[in-house]
Amino acid sequence: MERCVQYFIACCCLLTIVSCGSNHHSQPLALLTADSLITNHPDSALLLLAEIAADAETWPKEDRMQYYLLRNRAEDKCHNLHDNDSVMQEAVRYFDKHGSSQERALAWFELGRVYDEMQLTGDAINAYNHSQATDTLSTDSAVLSIRARAANQIGQVNMYQDLYRQSQPHFRKAIQLGELAGDTVVQIYAIRNLARSHVALEQYEQGVAMFKKAAQMALDCDDVESFQTIQVELSDTYLNLDDLPRMKASLDACHSLGTTDSCILTNQYANYYLATGNLDSAALLFRRGLDADNPYVQRDAMLNSADILAERQQYREAFELLGRSIAKDDSLTAVEKGQHANLIATLNKKLENERRQDAMLRRQDLIIIVLSLFLLGLMLFAYFTIKHKNLLNRLQREKADKLMQELREAQQQPRPSRVQGAREFSETTLYTNFHDPRFVPKLADYNALEDALNTTYDGCIEKVRQLNGKLKDKEIMLCMLEKAKVPNKLICAFLGMEPNALSMMRSRLYYKLFKRKGTADLFHEFISTL
Repeated sequence: MERCVQYFIACCCLLTIVSCGSNHHSQPLALLTADSLITNHPDSALLLLAEIAADAETWPKEDRMQYYLLRNRAEDKCHNLHDNDSVMQEAVRYFDKHGSSQERALAWFELGRVYDEMQLTGDAINAYNHSQATDTLSTDSAVLSIRARAANQIGQVNMYQDLYRQSQPHFRKAIQLGELAGDTVVQIYAIRNLARSHVALEQYEQGVAMFKKAAQMALDCDDVESFQTIQVELSDTYLNLDDLPRMKASLDACHSLGTTDSCILTNQYANYYLATGNLDSAALLFRRGLDADNPYVQRDAMLNSADILAERQQYREAFELLGRSIAKDDSLTAVEKGQHANLIATLNKKLENERRQDAMLRRQDLIIIVLSLFLLGLMLFAYFTIKHKNLLNRLQREKADKLMQELREAQQQPRPSRVQGAREFSETTLYTNFHDPRFVPKLADYNALEDALNTTYDGCIEKVRQLNGKLKDKEIMLCMLEKAKVPNKLICAFLGMEPNALSMMRSRLYYKLFKRKGTADLFHEFISTL
């Protein structure tokens, strides 16, 4: 028994562990490995992600979106250019609904980087703004760091559009957020960019101070590459100010680190010697730049070397270097043209989509306008129809009221001839037939009855027709039978109606004649006075 209990407890524990584990989604190992490599070895991460690209398309959507986001980050760090935003658009839509604050901010940031590379400035700023606005109350350092990078990118986009003053608040925001996040790298880049904007606005003192601050932060972090880059930019600022001693000092600060000189640093030393008139040293350093791995440094070194050779009257060598610089310039232009061609193709697709959207919107607007005009016309038609009908009803009421007034006046002074005519009519065969239950009247009988009533009662049926010329034959017959004082029972038999239907018909006839509601008795009273 004890063994059974122990076995039962073990099974329960196992089921609990399995059920808890089933609720936790673990990412594929390749994604986790690539994520661990991306910061320091982005090229290795990108290579690994390329190897699993086919498998990633079969993964669940959550893993697939993580793959897209990670791949875009790796490509960004490896400086691979993008010419399509569809993948990141899909990732943004997914993480906006299902992602954490960090994933949403990062997805929008990476979409902004794609638009940056595609030179779609407005779309890039919009994406960075979405990233920066993600969970503004969060104190999570990862979210704050991404928001800081987004603010820095907005500043850079503005600065590249020569909007230097507009860029500065974004750089300051990036510095503030980077400080809150404890992200020194973001702070260094934002301070450096702020320095660039000050120099572009010829605010040299502020620019120099910001360059020095960024360089010191890079030095404190042992980021030698960033330190050298900032010192070179600082030296270039001193060159613009014609302050050659401080230019030399800023370049020498890089040597004090005991690191290998970069081609950019060597090229800047050459520019310093060229500015001081030491052409031999300048020519020697520019010669080193001819084999630099930076194509822009190569082109600058070729042009400056050609100038020095031409000044020394070494025209053949100068001409050779000038030709190489032109070829290098052409190759750089070809690359830029290729990038521009990709950009133009992407823009054409976007413009085509926008044209389709505009055409659809124009069709919708046209349909709305047509429907609005149709409804307006319908409303106007209904308005004027009702107004016209009300006018006709009012005129008919006035006519009916005038007729009733005349009939009442005539009743107050009865004419002997009318009384005598009514007595004679009641003694006619026609009158007798219509009061006989066995009689079956025909159309000729009704015509004869109408003539007799009109003769006896001063055109009474003709007056009814004048009040409303659209009365049906059956309604005229009712008026004649009513005036001839035919009993209701015979009227029902002659017209083939039930007593209730006859009463309702009298009420409708009164409304048709007077254009106001009335009862069967009022109709009978009117016919009697005719």
